[in-house]
Amino acid sequence: MATSTIKYPVHYPVGCTICTSTNTDPSSIYGGTWSLVMREFKRQSLTSTSPATTYFSLDSTNADSYSGLVIVLGEQNVFIRISIKTKVALSDTSYSLGTFNFPSFGVNTTSDAVTHYFTGFGESANGMCMGYVGSSGDLQITDVVTRTSSGTIAAGTEMKFCIHLMIPYSYMLDSFCDKFYWRRTA
Repeated sequence: MATSTIKYPVHYPVGCTICTSTNTDPSSIYGGTWSLVMREFKRQSLTSTSPATTYFSLDSTNADSYSGLVIVLGEQNVFIRISIKTKVALSDTSYSLGTFNFPSFGVNTTSDAVTHYFTGFGESANGMCMGYVGSSGDLQITDVVTRTSSGTIAAGTEMKFCIHLMIPYSYMLDSFCDKFYWRRTA
């Protein structure tokens, strides 16, 4: 006895949301009008210990070297861990330590939407610095707090940073994403 498979059409009403693995408008499959409403990064870890990396370029005026660069992507988050050895003493003046190459880890932007603030620690300095990662990927130190009243962190100190960036989905590059959420609008 021969069997046949009956395919039932899938109907998604206006207002529903579906998830696909590519950024391809689902209207050709399901009909209707769809809008992309969210992306998620593929969970992955990018690492580099070499100053020749494509992920970060050091500002050689203010920093000697960096190490331990780890970039972890997941959902809409970018976590960055890096140690940078300073060339100059840090105080409450603005210092550039380098620039992250955002497109190399899935972020395409010149928007302030990715500007985030963070804290870095210098273990041997008994101090910490505050700064931000700007929309162009620049790593800036703007303020220093130390255990002593001098208010500076000595040149040659290794500063450790853990930076958490929450990226708006519209700035996430498709090639770094594995989930695309679509809402039916008509």
